[in-house]
Amino acid sequence: PPFPEADMQRASETMRRLLADGKRTIREAAALCEREIGLGRGLSSRAALWLIANRKWPVDFSFRIAVDDIVVFLP
Repeated sequence: PPFPEADMQRASETMRRLLADGKRTIREAAALCEREIGLGRGLSSRAALWLIANRKWPVDFSFRIAVDDIVVFLP
């Protein structure tokens, strides 16, 4: 993970909740997450991209994944 496990866990849970409805981009969710849990700027999006790249989150890879995209989670 890109930073301590406790911070990754908090970022993962918060980002997943913020992205689950499919209405926010990773960047938008990260800004909210960082304010909500007090992480440094850019760390939430970095965590989300790491979680996606390392297949810790079940996402649909048939869609483009970048910070300005909405994440489509698999059921």
